[in-house]
Amino acid sequence: MESIILVIIITIVVLVVIFLLLRELNCWYWKINERLGVQQEQLKLQKDTIQLLETLVKTNKGFSSIDTFDKNLKNSLTSNPHPNNTPHPNNTPHPNDSLHPEKLNSEENYIVNSKIPDLNENEIIVIHSASRVIKRIHKTEFTDGRGWIIVKEFEK
Repeated sequence: MESIILVIIITIVVLVVIFLLLRELNCWYWKINERLGVQQEQLKLQKDTIQLLETLVKTNKGFSSIDTFDKNLKNSLTSNPHPNNTPHPNNTPHPNDSLHPEKLNSEENYIVNSKIPDLNENEIIVIHSASRVIKRIHKTEFTDGRGWIIVKEFEK
């Protein structure tokens, strides 16, 4: 009886040693090494993407974050958008706006109208179609096809 237990223990030990020696073959068979490599590559790509997004936010001066956009919106709403110091009724767009009023909401109209008095020659007011960020830029900086729409141009 003791010899049978001893044979079973030795067999188990030998099988474990063989399994450990053949680990690489086992990993190859189950494609574990390939899966690990793919996961490491995905992790690297995710880190690169995060780094690029952080760079993008920094170059856009934070306009990608909701908090900054809300802060800029509140600052714009506190200034009077009309040169004659009378608010436009019902936040309707200024009659000279290039973009149709149905494409801007009332807050966007208000921000655009607040930027019109500061508009210099060869400057335009643009809005990004996806993020809805409104900026005043020089005409030479405007590159069409990047999601920006001209809202207002300088008038003499």
